[in-house]
Amino acid sequence: MKRSFMLAIAVAAAAAPPSAAAAAVPDVPSVIAVTGDEKPFLAAHAEGVQIYACRSGAWALVAPRATLYGDRGQVVASHFGGPTWQARDGQQRRGLPA
Repeated sequence: MKRSFMLAIAVAAAAAPPSAAAAAVPDVPSVIAVTGDEKPFLAAHAEGVQIYACRSGAWALVAPRATLYGDRGQVVASHFGGPTWQARDGQQRRGLPA
């Protein structure tokens, strides 16, 4: 089953290239709100799936697979097992933020 969702990635403002415009701050519950000096860097629409397998009578996540799209519908990244995100230029980021 395909799912669509909005994804906001928050990173330190210093990590953004000088020419990049910051994404709008999303309205989220305070329990999951980003605190400190971090600012949203990218807001993207994602379409993809989560792949599960039945192992020993229980469902287990095998891997996610999604494509992230920018404001104009252009592909900006892919998301897959690890978790890993890969930008169009080939750069990869593994794992969840600390």
